Amino acid sequence: MSVNRVVESFETAIDGILSSWTALDLAIGHYDGSIRDAKEKRTVLLESLSDAIRQEKYEVNDIAEFINDYMYENFFMELDDHSEVSVARVSMDAWIVCKQGRIPQIPGGRNGASSSVLQDLAVEVDDEIDDGDEDIEMADDSHVTGRLSNPKTITDDDGWTTIVPKNQ
Repeated sequence: MSVNRVVESFETAIDGILSSWTALDLAIGHYDGSIRDAKEKRTVLLESLSDAIRQEKYEVNDIAEFINDYMYENFFMELDDHSEVSVARVSMDAWIVCKQGRIPQIPGGRNGASSSVLQDLAVEVDDEIDDGDEDIEMADDSHVTGRLSNPKTITDDDGWTTIVPKNQ
């Protein structure tokens, strides 16, 4: 697979991941500016995420922190559900699959896969790749996989909306 095809497949995968992310959907839907401006911000997120992951010098937590900061700075949204960790992890896993010359099946992408594929992709890559990071303790994000089903939103007196897992 050519380098251009790998990057194109990866950006299609990232687009599918972002399309299935409830927090981003809510951020765009509740954005105070124009819908065009919100979609441009989404495009910038996609491109920035793709560029950062393809550099292969960042850890999952670095990418998650970037996503969290981007969502707060551009959409004024705090991600209390830690879904940015899952988005970062699945996005990084998609890059690994694309580099192997395969096309990841991502919901919302052109290939129309089911939403459970986000979790399956992370498991598939974990099974295939030993990155030697077993001694690094990471936050438990096992409760967050892809799109949250019926997320709970809380709006405070100032109009800020917070997305939290339904079980909180």
